Amino acid sequence: RQSVLAGTVPGERLLLVPEPQNPYDPDAVAICRADGQQLGYVPAENAQEFTDNLAAGMRVEMQLVEITGGTRKKPTLGANVKITVEE
Repeated sequence: RQSVLAGTVPGERLLLVPEPQNPYDPDAVAICRADGQQLGYVPAENAQEFTDNLAAGMRVEMQLVEITGGTRKKPTLGANVKITVEE
């Protein structure tokens, strides 16, 4: 997933993909690029809120704001995202 994240650009729209069949967490929500490449997951403590919003027909959009890390002191990449929920 680090290589997928390295290929993203700020401003890129990301998709939230519920995974109700996930064997570890039926509330799991994957974060993916438009081409389906997975970047990671919504944190478990927030996943139920997203699945509820999506099930209720709310529009949830996610946009990559910046990539973090990738330095000598913090080699692992991370991401800051902007999430918009519209009823």
